[in-house]
Amino acid sequence: MFNVVKTLKCISRNVQLKSFYRNYLSSAYKCQDAWNQRLESPFLKKVNGTDLFFDLENQFQKHGKAHGIDIDIFTNIAAEPERSDEIEDLLHKLRLSPEACSLLPSTQHAFIRFLVENDKTDDLLRVLDDRLNYGVFMDNYTCILLLNKFLKENNFKDSARVASFQMLQEDFSHPMVKFMCLYACLKYSESPSPWAEEAKPESESAEDIDEDEIIKLRVPYIRNYYFDDHFDLRIPSHLVGKTLWMIGCELPDAVGYTCQIIGLGMYNKWDRLKSLIEELLESNQSAHRNCLSILTSTFNNAKQNTPDNIGLIEEVEKLLGKMDSQNQLLQDDVVEIAKNQMLENIKTHEKSTIGSQVQIYAEWEKQREKLINEHIDMLKRDRMVEEIEEAKREMQETEEELFFFDNEDKLDLLIEHKYKPRFVTWRGYIKKKRDTNVEYVPPEIQKRREN
Repeated sequence: MFNVVKTLKCISRNVQLKSFYRNYLSSAYKCQDAWNQRLESPFLKKVNGTDLFFDLENQFQKHGKAHGIDIDIFTNIAAEPERSDEIEDLLHKLRLSPEACSLLPSTQHAFIRFLVENDKTDDLLRVLDDRLNYGVFMDNYTCILLLNKFLKENNFKDSARVASFQMLQEDFSHPMVKFMCLYACLKYSESPSPWAEEAKPESESAEDIDEDEIIKLRVPYIRNYYFDDHFDLRIPSHLVGKTLWMIGCELPDAVGYTCQIIGLGMYNKWDRLKSLIEELLESNQSAHRNCLSILTSTFNNAKQNTPDNIGLIEEVEKLLGKMDSQNQLLQDDVVEIAKNQMLENIKTHEKSTIGSQVQIYAEWEKQREKLINEHIDMLKRDRMVEEIEEAKREMQETEEELFFFDNEDKLDLLIEHKYKPRFVTWRGYIKKKRDTNVEYVPPEIQKRREN
């Protein structure tokens, strides 16, 4: 009896672990065989990663730039986890160089997959968030891959952060991306948490500041502060709120209206939220009751932090109460509905997404081979031009040596013309040298009588 109970407990524990670590996507989505096929390329087989890295470092030090195809090769052949810092450094230098436009989509894809496979997601999120210094962006495939990883681990904070990156790109055209981002943001909105703890500087009083340590710098102008309400968004609730609002605008049903209400509330757009609820009341459209429970803490925080909007927030609460009294708030759980929609879209579109990604890998292989050949031809052409210029210089020096005595008079004239003395006044005008008269006698000196 004891063994049976122990066996049942082990089975129950294994089921819980499998459900906790379950994949929303199948194992085939990784396309591992197609992805590993790139290493069979004869170009990548001949490259030594260490030598290529030092060569790229020398190119950046000497010329301040390197070509994107070289960095693409280094990123694709990297296997050791320690290479992540080297790839990141090269991407940063490429981004700041004139060759920044040569960064290939395959390089970004390989870098994202490399960090995911080596469990360096914190570094990946940091790089994706610093678009100005790295220029690394997700495609639909890598976005789904990241969302699946974080949702599988119940890491709704990072999954919502990935969804916000996709919102900044304003691209929810892929159904799997749209509904996975929707589910991630809804789960995050139920229990929001800060994404990263920023170190707060120690406050110093005016008495502790030494005037000798104050450094004043002259600046040409002061840039006026401008907030674009998109790329300048840094508060997590605003980013997730705008993501929910953008996705909700593409869903003309109760789920979409619920996402718009939650999103505008988290985004603190009270005027838009009020107008939206008034439109729903006039058109008799429905939403889900989850919006009330999710936005309760948002309303309370907004009243404390922005007292000027208390009246507008109370009007929004009254309008939501009116929708509830008119039975326009459905009892169904919008989060579960979003999850079912996500699973349904994964089942429908996963196979086609895998097929298209395999084709993209094949196209990248052809593009890489073409760019490598073009780069080799360009290097050969540059080397040939340098050799020709060097040969011309040697021929000119040899000619001067052989015909020196024949051209001696000509060279003397050139030297005399080149080094002819000229007098320049303090105003910069060229002044000719005056002829000297030997018989000239200064007026204050009298010439002695000749004996």
